[in-house]
Amino acid sequence: MSDSERETMISPSELQEWLGCGKSTTYNLLATGAIPSYKVRRLIRIRHSDVIAFLEQNRYHPEERR
Repeated sequence: MSDSERETMISPSELQEWLGCGKSTTYNLLATGAIPSYKVRRLIRIRHSDVIAFLEQNRYHPEERR
């Protein structure tokens, strides 16, 4: 696998910082599968593209609320 084929993985604490939410919310998103994650022994890792997909699916569209 080349470096260009590898995807960036982040930790739950990095996800928490990125989303600007609390620890409980972050782990709830991971536990419910709203954001897919991977467990490597005791470590939890999240693919960058999965976070982007989650954000796109939950994009706020104020014009749709009317």
